[in-house]
Amino acid sequence: MNLRAFFQRLDKPRDVKRAVYRVHRLAGILLFAGAIYALDRLWSSYARVLGRFIDAWGYAGLHGMLVETLWLFLLIGNALALPASLVVVFRPSLLKGLERWADRFYGLRNSS
Repeated sequence: MNLRAFFQRLDKPRDVKRAVYRVHRLAGILLFAGAIYALDRLWSSYARVLGRFIDAWGYAGLHGMLVETLWLFLLIGNALALPASLVVVFRPSLLKGLERWADRFYGLRNSS
């Protein structure tokens, strides 16, 4: 197997904007449903999961703090996904600025 040809194939830019904009409502609804489900699971099972982690490991204070931090990070991330999914459903053109900023080509040839 030629690694150079493999990496060149991976380096080729692919434009998926058309496909995403064609089904933006479906993508937004799926994102919204996933965020709602994750928020529900995070909120309802928090005490049980935290208790299981603290009981199973040795340093209860440190592990409790790590689990609490991870839980809070996931909770905030999913809460921010809700309005983002509504933007994708109703007005995906509002994301053009973010898309322009993130739409760069990264590859082996132009890395320094």
